[in-house]
Amino acid sequence: MVIKREVAFGIVQGTADFWKCEELQDFTVTVGTTQFGCHRFLLAACSVFFRGLFRSGMKEAVLKCATVKYISKETFESILETLYTGHDVLSKDNVIDIWRAAHQLQIPFLIKECEEFAKATLSLDNYIEYYKIAKLFESKEVIKFVWSFILKNANSFFQTDFFYEMQVSDVLRLIQSQDLETTSEDDVVHALLKWVEFRPCQHDETLEDSVKEHKSNNLGQKRMRTDNDSFEASNLQQIMTIDSYDNVKKQHFSDLSNTRTCLLSTKCLEMLSCHPLVRESKIATDTIMESFLYQLQVSKRNGQWPPGAIYRNNGKYVNIAIAVCKNINQANIKVKAFSMSKQWLQLPDLPGQLFVTIVTIDKSIFAIRDLNTRSSINKEVLQLDPTTYTTIRMTDLPFTAAISHVTNYEQYFLVFYDMNNDQEEAAISCFDTTLNTWNRLDDLKGPAKGMTSFKHKYSTYLMQTNGNLWVVESQSKDVKLKFLTKFWSCDWSLHGAVTFNDEVYIYGVKSDVLKEDSEKQTSLEGIFSQIVYMESEDTAPWTFIPATLSRECFV
Repeated sequence: MVIKREVAFGIVQGTADFWKCEELQDFTVTVGTTQFGCHRFLLAACSVFFRGLFRSGMKEAVLKCATVKYISKETFESILETLYTGHDVLSKDNVIDIWRAAHQLQIPFLIKECEEFAKATLSLDNYIEYYKIAKLFESKEVIKFVWSFILKNANSFFQTDFFYEMQVSDVLRLIQSQDLETTSEDDVVHALLKWVEFRPCQHDETLEDSVKEHKSNNLGQKRMRTDNDSFEASNLQQIMTIDSYDNVKKQHFSDLSNTRTCLLSTKCLEMLSCHPLVRESKIATDTIMESFLYQLQVSKRNGQWPPGAIYRNNGKYVNIAIAVCKNINQANIKVKAFSMSKQWLQLPDLPGQLFVTIVTIDKSIFAIRDLNTRSSINKEVLQLDPTTYTTIRMTDLPFTAAISHVTNYEQYFLVFYDMNNDQEEAAISCFDTTLNTWNRLDDLKGPAKGMTSFKHKYSTYLMQTNGNLWVVESQSKDVKLKFLTKFWSCDWSLHGAVTFNDEVYIYGVKSDVLKEDSEKQTSLEGIFSQIVYMESEDTAPWTFIPATLSRECFV
């Protein structure tokens, strides 16, 4: 039903004439020592509380008077002014009191007005009070709005007593959020430490001393009065609850799985490694050591991101996936990146219409492409700078054969190719991005064509279409490939492979021969608890290239 604005305004003007007018008043509300003459029809129309009272047949309805507690006379007078005149009486000074009273008297439209006022006037001065009352009255809309404000002002929030008093579930929800905005992940860890060390209430320690004294004074005496027993039992229970709560907080801190430990500064990691709570927990100690390794060894930052290495949505860097997009009608090759926050980033175009592949080393992006001229076909390595939309030519490739696969390992990337169409062995050239030099490695048994690679924990693995699985290793100043096992015995066209926990998922073209392969492995002891074979009707290869870029690259 459509409500005409002019009609509604006219009704409000009519009721306003009876504001503070004794004419036709038929009900009295006592607030403290002040009596307010009111009109039952208006109270019943606006307040569910008064409507229920008038219909109840209780003595207040019969005597036409009622006493309202827990509301000040100033607050009740402001509410009456709103009911009679429609005036906006809300201010930063009275909105909390009116909000509480509106819930007590069950005035839906006034509750909504208070909620909208809170959202409109939200600031660092009042957001905690707004959040408390919104939680009290289960105002989901305001809770969500204030929570977003907290996430955007985390560093300020971390300094408040309200944060120190938060429940475990709320703290975990806060620090796990991708939308948490903080100047550094170090700040999150330091805030957690303060939260763990904070005692819920100052009087709790005094309470504990009082109970100990109470027990001492009554030592050896038979307690006859049940009130003493009740006092001791209830207060001991409160102390035990506090201690248990502290233990829960310490356990969650020592877990550290909810923090971004791989993004912490070296100084913060060193502090944590010496902290008693961390040293008492093997899980926490292992987490810190893994974070040190992740930071010190470049290979840990390529190919996959552990949970502790995921940048937040406002972080300095962005976790992205790179895709090479080639349009046959265009002279250039388009390179795009898709961030985990669902933003597209356009990287510099690559000139040329032939083969191109992308490889990432830490936060740098390299492209290997064919440079086709009338006189020769050369291959070159380019470094892409997404901030300035430029490319830097690094070097030529030391061979002209078609590239089959490229993968990264520490500061190197390895290029695999078949020499002279020899399918029995794959040639490998290794490029050192720090020295800008090439090195030829020992040939790899089996074909280079169709091979794929993946990361798992601290290792880089290579997989060939014939089922051979290799692991890349460092030996002195060289790189070697070590044969591990054979997953299957037939030839299977691969799309790629990914790992999740201790499982490896291998994607490939649908194959009846693979299904009948009696030598197909389902696990690899000590490395993969399960090997999952996933088949697709699609025969075209698809590549997912993870990388980390500066947020400045986004436009």
